[in-house]
Amino acid sequence: MRISFSFISRLSLLGLLVLCLVACGSTGGNTNTTSTTHKTVAQGGTKSTPRAAPGKITEFDLPAPLVGGQDTITAGSDGNLWFTYQTTTGENGVGRITPTGQTKVVASFPLQDRPLEIVTGSDGNVWFTTIAGELGRITIDPTNKFKFTGFAGGSGFYTINDITTGPDGNLWYTRGIAIMRITPSAGSPTSTVTPFPLSATSSPNQIAAGPDGNLWFTEDAAIGRITPTGTVTAFALPTAHSDPAGITAGPDGNLWFAQEGTDQLGRITPKGSITEFALPGFTTPTDITAGPDGNLWFTDQDKAAIGRITPTGKVTTFSLHAPAGDVTIGPDKNIWFTEGTLANTGIGYITL
Repeated sequence: MRISFSFISRLSLLGLLVLCLVACGSTGGNTNTTSTTHKTVAQGGTKSTPRAAPGKITEFDLPAPLVGGQDTITAGSDGNLWFTYQTTTGENGVGRITPTGQTKVVASFPLQDRPLEIVTGSDGNVWFTTIAGELGRITIDPTNKFKFTGFAGGSGFYTINDITTGPDGNLWYTRGIAIMRITPSAGSPTSTVTPFPLSATSSPNQIAAGPDGNLWFTEDAAIGRITPTGTVTAFALPTAHSDPAGITAGPDGNLWFAQEGTDQLGRITPKGSITEFALPGFTTPTDITAGPDGNLWFTDQDKAAIGRITPTGKVTTFSLHAPAGDVTIGPDKNIWFTEGTLANTGIGYITL
């Protein structure tokens, strides 16, 4: 089976064009799990059969030209998964795949600039960032029509590293040396964003909503917290050069984060107490999300595996065919991830 993608005409966010599109449709023990179902997604294929057994992995190969690195993925309000992609031939875009990989309702939407991060906003629409420092919104209506709107992400040319929906219902993102906020209901490409400047030495990376009503973000050597009104507090990490990346609110009321510069995950309480957990067999933990099973799930950009860690620190490894990049919870309550190398990219899920 191969997923067939229907390409739509190119969209330029720089020009802020609007286009209506209609789609066709320290730690505990370490355990290794290798049960994997690998599916080659072929053009003209039919609906795949998902595995119901917990821990089973299903992977979908995305055919050329939709190949590239490890891109990002999010669950949409329409019950599908939305992901970003970059191809080896220079194409960029946002794609959509059903939870079962059904060919006829998978579509891609090419863009001029490379998309980086993607999230579903409180308005039910899909939002994404670009390497040019802009924002894009895909509006989904009940008739399955789509409309793109481009937004300037702020002044100056700065890459947007991450975007999330805040506890206040706004979208928050990291850009340059600032945390930025935009109201999803703004509706106009000329909508004003609100910047919250950080210190000149700051380099905000990933950002997530915390259980305390604040936003939490990662930096080179610290975890930052910003209130909805803009008050910033930084918490230095105990391990030097840990280079924290992905961050998420955990099921235990704390924030958990991946440390790309080490073989560790970190946990920080809302009051700022930090604990680090070693990850046997992992070297570059990259992204992390809280699963509906009460555990944390993480990726490693240099290891062909997905990791699971309990709030008490027990690690389990699930082997893949390629290193994974982004990880999220799908509308089917399974763990979805992007995987691949510059030669081949896939999307997969682990059944819970």
